[in-house]
Amino acid sequence: MPRPAKKLNSKDLQEIEALAGLGLTQQQIADVKDMGVDTLRKYSHTQLKRGRSRGVARLADTAFKKALSGDTTMLIFLLKVLGGFQEKQPIPDVLLKVLGRLNEGDEGDEEEET
Repeated sequence: MPRPAKKLNSKDLQEIEALAGLGLTQQQIADVKDMGVDTLRKYSHTQLKRGRSRGVARLADTAFKKALSGDTTMLIFLLKVLGGFQEKQPIPDVLLKVLGRLNEGDEGDEEEET
């Protein structure tokens, strides 16, 4: 026998939005509200989406403030994630020399075969 229909009032919807803003999964929110995930999605899609977006916005705001206040680690992180910056490791001279020698050896082998 199916569960009785769950009715969500405005307090329930506010709580769902707040839980989504804290980063809880839909399954976790459904468990807290004692309902199935499908029911949660059906009746509170807007609150789930808005709560999640507001939570991400709060995190982004905090990250930006930390970066702008001098947190070098956060600044580097944001530049990499949002700005597309990458750390390119230079190839050490020793490795370049070894690679050059390997290539020279390959060329010498080809000449001997002809």
